[in-house]
Amino acid sequence: MQGATSDGGIAPIYKSNYQGGKKKMAGNWIKGAIKHPGSFTKQAEAHKMTPAEFAEHVTSHEGDFSEKTVKRANLDKTLARMRAKKDGGG
Repeated sequence: MQGATSDGGIAPIYKSNYQGGKKKMAGNWIKGAIKHPGSFTKQAEAHKMTPAEFAEHVTSHEGDFSEKTVKRANLDKTLARMRAKKDGGG
């Protein structure tokens, strides 16, 4: 496979991240995404909420929280959807 470069030349497109024309996610992205295990749960407990409740609260009041906390909330919601889908609930 080949793709165009900015100078008009042709550069190879590597197939390592592609499968059937669709980009596939690396199997270990979750491990890389969780840098401080338990930190979001600790924040939730400090606000006297469960992590799921805190994730909803943070995403509905993004301006009140740091960018890092918002990212953690979004990751929590993503992982919850993945768990639900795996368990047959999504």
